[in-house]
Amino acid sequence: MLDQVSLRRFEAQCTQESPPKCRANCPFSLDCRSFLTNIAQGKLQEARKLIERHMALPHVFALICDHPCEDACLRRDLGGSLAIQALVKMCLSSTENKERLLPLPPKRFSMAVVGAGLAGLVCAYDLAKKAYPVT
Repeated sequence: MLDQVSLRRFEAQCTQESPPKCRANCPFSLDCRSFLTNIAQGKLQEARKLIERHMALPHVFALICDHPCEDACLRRDLGGSLAIQALVKMCLSSTENKERLLPLPPKRFSMAVVGAGLAGLVCAYDLAKKAYPVT
Protein backbone atom coordinates (compact mmCIF):
# COMPACT_ATOMS: atom_id res chain seq x y z
CA MET A 1 0.00 0.00 0.00
CA LEU A 2 1.27 3.45 -0.90
CA ASP A 3 1.32 6.38 1.47
CA GLN A 4 0.32 9.86 0.23
CA VAL A 5 3.89 10.99 -0.49
CA SER A 6 4.68 7.89 -2.55
CA LEU A 7 1.36 8.18 -4.38
CA ARG A 8 2.00 11.84 -5.31
CA ARG A 9 5.51 10.97 -6.50
CA PHE A 10 4.08 8.14 -8.62
CA GLU A 11 1.39 10.44 -10.11
CA ALA A 12 3.99 13.10 -10.92
CA GLN A 13 5.82 10.64 -13.16
CA CYS A 14 2.83 10.56 -15.51
CA THR A 15 3.52 13.84 -17.35
CA GLN A 16 7.17 14.93 -17.15
CA GLU A 17 6.63 17.63 -19.84
CA SER A 18 5.32 15.07 -22.31
CA PRO A 19 1.83 13.69 -22.87
CA PRO A 20 0.71 11.01 -20.43
CA LYS A 21 1.43 7.47 -21.56
CA CYS A 22 -2.25 6.78 -22.17
CA ARG A 23 -2.50 9.69 -24.63
CA ALA A 24 0.84 8.89 -26.25
CA ASN A 25 -0.26 5.29 -26.92
CA CYS A 26 -3.74 6.23 -28.16
CA PRO A 27 -3.84 6.09 -31.98
CA PHE A 28 -6.23 9.08 -31.89
CA SER A 29 -4.28 11.02 -29.24
CA LEU A 30 -7.41 11.29 -27.09
CA ASP A 31 -6.87 13.47 -24.03
CA CYS A 32 -7.80 10.73 -21.56
CA ARG A 33 -7.35 12.88 -18.48
CA SER A 34 -9.75 15.58 -19.65
CA PHE A 35 -12.16 12.92 -20.87
CA LEU A 36 -12.13 11.11 -17.51
CA THR A 37 -12.43 14.39 -15.60
CA ASN A 38 -15.55 15.28 -17.58
CA ILE A 39 -17.01 11.82 -16.97
CA ALA A 40 -16.30 12.08 -13.22
CA GLN A 41 -18.02 15.48 -13.07
CA GLY A 42 -21.05 14.19 -14.96
CA LYS A 43 -20.33 16.34 -18.02
CA LEU A 44 -21.05 13.63 -20.57
CA GLN A 45 -21.73 16.04 -23.43
CA GLU A 46 -18.33 17.71 -22.89
CA ALA A 47 -16.70 14.28 -22.81
CA ARG A 48 -18.43 13.44 -26.09
CA LYS A 49 -17.11 16.64 -27.66
CA LEU A 50 -13.58 15.56 -26.76
CA ILE A 51 -14.14 12.17 -28.36
CA GLU A 52 -15.55 13.70 -31.54
CA ARG A 53 -12.70 16.20 -31.73
CA HIS A 54 -10.15 13.39 -31.83
CA MET A 55 -12.02 10.58 -33.60
CA ALA A 56 -13.75 10.51 -36.93
CA LEU A 57 -16.64 8.03 -36.85
CA PRO A 58 -16.43 7.60 -33.06
CA HIS A 59 -19.01 4.80 -32.79
CA VAL A 60 -17.07 2.66 -35.25
CA PHE A 61 -13.65 3.24 -33.74
CA ALA A 62 -14.89 2.83 -30.17
CA LEU A 63 -16.02 -0.69 -31.07
CA ILE A 64 -12.88 -1.83 -32.88
CA CYS A 65 -10.23 -0.08 -30.80
CA ASP A 66 -7.83 -2.46 -29.06
CA HIS A 67 -7.38 0.20 -26.30
CA PRO A 68 -3.58 0.46 -26.05
CA CYS A 69 -4.14 3.36 -23.65
CA GLU A 70 -5.23 0.90 -20.97
CA ASP A 71 -2.05 -1.15 -21.41
CA ALA A 72 0.08 1.98 -20.89
CA CYS A 73 -1.86 3.30 -17.89
CA LEU A 74 0.32 3.83 -14.82
CA ARG A 75 -2.59 2.72 -12.63
CA ARG A 76 -2.24 -0.78 -14.05
CA ASP A 77 0.33 -1.53 -11.34
CA LEU A 78 -1.96 -0.14 -8.63
CA GLY A 79 -4.80 -2.59 -9.02
CA GLY A 80 -5.78 -2.21 -12.66
CA SER A 81 -5.89 0.38 -15.39
CA LEU A 82 -8.90 2.57 -16.03
CA ALA A 83 -11.47 1.12 -18.45
CA ILE A 84 -11.27 3.97 -20.95
CA GLN A 85 -12.75 2.03 -23.88
CA ALA A 86 -15.80 1.05 -21.82
CA LEU A 87 -16.25 4.65 -20.69
CA VAL A 88 -16.02 5.90 -24.29
CA LYS A 89 -18.72 3.42 -25.34
CA MET A 90 -20.91 4.45 -22.40
CA CYS A 91 -20.47 8.14 -23.18
CA LEU A 92 -21.35 7.68 -26.85
CA SER A 93 -24.40 5.54 -26.12
CA SER A 94 -25.81 7.82 -23.43
CA THR A 95 -25.42 11.15 -25.23
CA GLU A 96 -26.51 12.44 -28.59
CA ASN A 97 -24.55 14.28 -31.23
CA LYS A 98 -25.45 17.95 -30.91
CA GLU A 99 -22.92 19.18 -33.45
CA ARG A 100 -24.45 21.90 -35.57
CA LEU A 101 -22.98 21.78 -39.02
CA LEU A 102 -23.17 24.94 -41.05
CA PRO A 103 -24.30 24.26 -44.58
CA LEU A 104 -21.34 24.66 -46.89
CA PRO A 105 -21.74 25.34 -50.60
CA PRO A 106 -20.83 22.26 -52.63
CA LYS A 107 -17.34 22.27 -54.07
CA ARG A 108 -16.78 22.39 -57.79
CA PHE A 109 -14.54 19.35 -57.96
CA SER A 110 -15.36 15.89 -56.75
CA MET A 111 -12.84 13.73 -54.94
CA ALA A 112 -12.07 10.05 -55.37
CA VAL A 113 -10.77 8.01 -52.46
CA VAL A 114 -8.84 4.89 -53.40
CA GLY A 115 -8.87 2.17 -50.78
CA ALA A 116 -11.56 0.49 -48.77
CA GLY A 117 -9.77 0.44 -45.43
CA LEU A 118 -10.27 2.58 -42.38
CA ALA A 119 -7.93 5.29 -43.67
CA GLY A 120 -9.96 5.64 -46.87
CA LEU A 121 -13.20 5.71 -44.90
CA VAL A 122 -11.96 8.47 -42.60
CA CYS A 123 -10.60 10.43 -45.57
CA ALA A 124 -13.96 10.23 -47.34
CA TYR A 125 -15.75 11.25 -44.14
CA ASP A 126 -13.51 14.31 -43.67
CA LEU A 127 -13.90 15.38 -47.30
CA ALA A 128 -17.68 14.98 -47.15
CA LYS A 129 -17.79 17.18 -44.03
CA LYS A 130 -16.01 19.84 -46.11
CA ALA A 131 -18.74 19.59 -48.81
CA TYR A 132 -16.69 17.72 -51.40
CA PRO A 133 -18.59 15.14 -53.43
CA VAL A 134 -16.75 11.90 -52.71
CA THR A 135 -16.55 8.77 -54.81
